[in-house]
Amino acid sequence: MSEVQLDGLNSSSSLSSSGQHNDARMNLAIGLTAARYGAVMANYTEVVHLLKTKDPQTDKEKVCGARCRDVLTGKACSLSLMQKDICLI
Repeated sequence: MSEVQLDGLNSSSSLSSSGQHNDARMNLAIGLTAARYGAVMANYTEVVHLLKTKDPQTDKEKVCGARCRDVLTGKACSLSLMQKDICLI
């Protein structure tokens, strides 16, 4: 197994080498932990379209958020990637 260099990254990850991994249980654990720290959780939600902004330095578009819709109620909302307490799984 090769090593992955993670120096300087602001993220977390998990490495599983057992051949089987319960991704549903892992996603639920990540979501519940995020909620415990103040994040908002939503289920049955779809992304309607991505929100983009133009980077003034490179003049390229980059994703800055998403317009979402609750498929059970039809209510829509916008999520900004600049918000601090968002956990997308």
